[in-house]
Amino acid sequence: MKTISDINVELFSGIPHANLDVEKAAAYISKIAERLPFEKSTELSKIDWHGKTVVEAGCGAGFKCLPMALNGANVIGIDGSKAQVGRAREHAKAVGVDAEFHVSRLENILSMWQAKNLPKADLIICSAVIHHVSGWRTLVEQLNEILKPGGWLYLTWCDWTLSLSGFNFKNQIAFKSGWNAGSRLAIGKALFGWVDKGRNRMNLPDDSFYADLYSAYYIPISAGRMRKQLNANDLEICESFPPMDVQGWLKKPGGVSERNLKLVRQIPGWLTERLVRWRYYFITAHAPRIFVCKRIQKKPRVE
Repeated sequence: MKTISDINVELFSGIPHANLDVEKAAAYISKIAERLPFEKSTELSKIDWHGKTVVEAGCGAGFKCLPMALNGANVIGIDGSKAQVGRAREHAKAVGVDAEFHVSRLENILSMWQAKNLPKADLIICSAVIHHVSGWRTLVEQLNEILKPGGWLYLTWCDWTLSLSGFNFKNQIAFKSGWNAGSRLAIGKALFGWVDKGRNRMNLPDDSFYADLYSAYYIPISAGRMRKQLNANDLEICESFPPMDVQGWLKKPGGVSERNLKLVRQIPGWLTERLVRWRYYFITAHAPRIFVCKRIQKKPRVE
């Protein structure tokens, strides 16, 4: 019986818009390289990545890791889809960089890493993929093992607790009502297409746009569950967007005016944290959750 990971890998291997024109893909990668692919992160944007090892887990066609190669990083991309890895290699050649790519299910990334004797990473990018992996908790454990002490993890996913939950419910209904990719797409489009079609800003064909929304499966992972798993694996969350608590909101530029700062700090912490979460629930639209994490020194066990 196929797992969720099997279904998602098959879908994204053949999704039409994944097979972009190589010249257009190269131009896009070069544009991203000018600003680096780190939305919202000040910690990662100020680091010189030249000569450092950057790994992308779930690299797809290389649109996040190859900009890092253009900035001098030693890039290794991993994806479960042979077709996507082939596209990534074509794109690397098109932009003129040396990058290493391997085909592996993400649940097996550590054993593959050890078998090929690959170097530890200074940075792992895992963007918009972990919610497609059946064993996402195992993946977090293995990513930690691949990171150097003090290394960084840039993690984004579809957080069940943001306003994306509206999308999650639609995805669950369409996926579980259908029996294959085509039926799920048709059901999702019939039920929710009239609501979601406005999100297709790139004017992608229906087979591409709706397949991503309804034929793939998005595992509902809340920020709280993810934070617990990261902390259990010695991965400290240094940045979060949206902020997870009031302290993160206060640090955010424009989060609160100086005039109201004292007032906010007088409100009980449990209440302000809930208010901040509700605020971002309603304003983040279809933005993903972003965690920027650092691997900390393992705490000694107390016998």
